[in-house]
Amino acid sequence: MQMKMCLFVISVLLVFGLPFIMTEVVDSFNTCSQFFFNKQTPVIPGILKNSVSKNNRYKLICQKYNNAYRFATLYDTTNRIPVFSAYKYTEKGYFKRPNKEWMTESELDPPVAEMTVPCLNQAINADYCNNCYELNRGHLFPCCHAADLETAESTFTLTNAVPQKISFNAGSWSRMEKETKEKNLDILFTSSLRMVL
Repeated sequence: MQMKMCLFVISVLLVFGLPFIMTEVVDSFNTCSQFFFNKQTPVIPGILKNSVSKNNRYKLICQKYNNAYRFATLYDTTNRIPVFSAYKYTEKGYFKRPNKEWMTESELDPPVAEMTVPCLNQAINADYCNNCYELNRGHLFPCCHAADLETAESTFTLTNAVPQKISFNAGSWSRMEKETKEKNLDILFTSSLRMVL
């Protein structure tokens, strides 16, 4: 029954064309190693070694948007939350914050938007219901750190978002994003944050 429900929802969602990002779930971060310092991914015992996932629940995602790699994400499909997003910080480009709908990853699940479906491997918009525990979506790769508008738009994927208290996201986290941006450094920046409550 659960599988039939999932297939029905998938069919409905494909017909309505809900937003998703074209990414690549990969076996190794070698495809998008340019986002890591010296092209070397971190070693996380039991999870990530030599750029390869050692545990099937963790997915390596080369975030691709409009035919270009924008950043990399290690994603935990059990907890439906990113472990980290890695990106090259070059300085904010000259653009306004995009008014972009949050997207899902088509290679993890079909596009889903606001529905709650028991077959999901990733967070969906319904996980961030209004005023539920006063949480909202916190970018790990902040759109304000993007070098151009298309890269900023690519950050609006739920595999790049963690639940954050609204006061933290608009307070300390926002200040950290701005201070990093103001440093005007050309560094490789890896952002890692688990759920902050």
